[in-house]
Amino acid sequence: MTSEAQVLTPGGGPDPVVEEEARIYVASQWKLTWWRFKKHRVAYFSGIVVVLIYLVAAFAEFLAPFPTDAYNAQYTYAPPQRLHLFQRTDAGLRFSPYVNG
Repeated sequence: MTSEAQVLTPGGGPDPVVEEEARIYVASQWKLTWWRFKKHRVAYFSGIVVVLIYLVAAFAEFLAPFPTDAYNAQYTYAPPQRLHLFQRTDAGLRFSPYVNG
């Protein structure tokens, strides 16, 4: 049986691979999930889209062009209509999705 002596070089720090493994072992489940989530580009982009959708839903009354109780009396008895994407105004065409009602 032979014994090999290890020679330590000055200024040699801990092995980066060992540090990475130690960091993974002590990380919480949320931290591990977040690290994997950040690496996946499609998931990251989808998460941003979901957050934007929730923000629009939270501020819907502020973003809506009309109050919730507003209606046009001219279209009270009108049948269901399709969604109009462009509105004709005095200034010309304006992109503004709406339904008469």
